[in-house]
Amino acid sequence: MVEVSDLLLEDEITSIPIHHRMNLLILAKKMTMIEQASGIPLKVTSGFRTMKTHMRIYLKKGITDITKIPVRSKHLTGEACDIEDKGKELQEWCLANESLLIKLELWIENFTLTPNWVHFQSSPPKSGKRFFIP
Repeated sequence: MVEVSDLLLEDEITSIPIHHRMNLLILAKKMTMIEQASGIPLKVTSGFRTMKTHMRIYLKKGITDITKIPVRSKHLTGEACDIEDKGKELQEWCLANESLLIKLELWIENFTLTPNWVHFQSSPPKSGKRFFIP
């Protein structure tokens, strides 16, 4: 079962705006449904982030050009999480079960950009594509 606490990079949920907390509750419920349907234990590697944490993550990657940092990331609003997937088992499951992704209203970043994880988000990208390139 995926809990809201699993989706937090920050220690204090009370400092998160209420609408972001609601987004986290929705996302946790959807991720629990994915875990139950797939039978794959989900390990969250990244969830909600403050802008400060978000910037630190990209700086650690060596990305200092602000135009290369996704400042509208759904991680910042509690609408996205990354799930570890080193063996690509979850990626394969998602491709085979797109109808459930549609039903749950989940979108996934293109796997060519996420080699060892699956990025799920609970709001559509601008393209509206189920598997999208940001």
